[in-house]
Amino acid sequence: MPKKINARIATVKVLLRLLKQQGSLASELVILNDVDEKERRLAQELCYGVCRWYFFLEDTLNTFVAKPLKEKDRDIKLLMLLGIYQLQFTRVAPHAAINETVNAVVFFRKQWAKKLINGVLRSFQRSQEQATVIAPNAKQSHPQWMQNMIGQSWSEHAAAIFLANNEYPPFSLRLHCQKISVDKYLTTISEQGGDDVSVAKTPYSDVGITLNKAVDVTSLAGFTDGIVSVQDEAAQLAAPLLQLKPQQRVLDACCAPGGKTCHIGEMQPDLAALVAVDLDARRLVRVEENLARQQIAAKVIRGDATQPSSWWGGAAI
Repeated sequence: MPKKINARIATVKVLLRLLKQQGSLASELVILNDVDEKERRLAQELCYGVCRWYFFLEDTLNTFVAKPLKEKDRDIKLLMLLGIYQLQFTRVAPHAAINETVNAVVFFRKQWAKKLINGVLRSFQRSQEQATVIAPNAKQSHPQWMQNMIGQSWSEHAAAIFLANNEYPPFSLRLHCQKISVDKYLTTISEQGGDDVSVAKTPYSDVGITLNKAVDVTSLAGFTDGIVSVQDEAAQLAAPLLQLKPQQRVLDACCAPGGKTCHIGEMQPDLAALVAVDLDARRLVRVEENLARQQIAAKVIRGDATQPSSWWGGAAI
């Protein structure tokens, strides 16, 4: 059995692929399957967190590094960003954040960088203690071009937009409208969740509910039977806009991970065809898993939606 990698190494591997534009965050998180189960939640928090605050972290790092690192040393740069993120935004003990991040260098075979990373992170820690670090704000987590465009277009609301963009989304669920009512499932989930979990109907989606905190989706009542799925409320509004009718043919392009595809199949089980297309083969595995769990028939195709001739011969699918 291959040895598991730790959370920090896995995070850098994910982020390296993102910087090379080799996938999306959602698709690259499969790398976390190589992380020990006890560290997987930390790895996911680090991946999302560094992405969320990347531009602030990069600006902060530049104040502690004399000259930019070479392109081939992106892994070292990411380790330092990761260390700063832990010190600034998490409850990881500072000594653990620094030591574990420094030790991760061994995996990338760049022991020469240990002293550099250790020095940068300890300097940042000292500046925290002396209150000389600029406190992060939502604006700083956006690229400069986006800050400029939002500031110019919606100057009065820019601060609120940046803040809203940075908020964690609510934990939303979509119910299979053919299998259970929202009211009935609300009762079920309330009884299952206990006193610390509160649930409510979504204000815009007729088949959605939100929980006050994230839970293990596989533990939800009815999940394995396809009764409930995780999906943001905004995404739940897409399928009803199609005004689906029996014997229509529906194409869901860029379909992964399959939430809208499944919702379409739930709403109108008598379609002549439901076709799901995505370029990323790894993410299509997730689409097929979701379709199987919810017992929805669809033809899944790997292809580029901008190049239909490469996967569609012109005849009805």
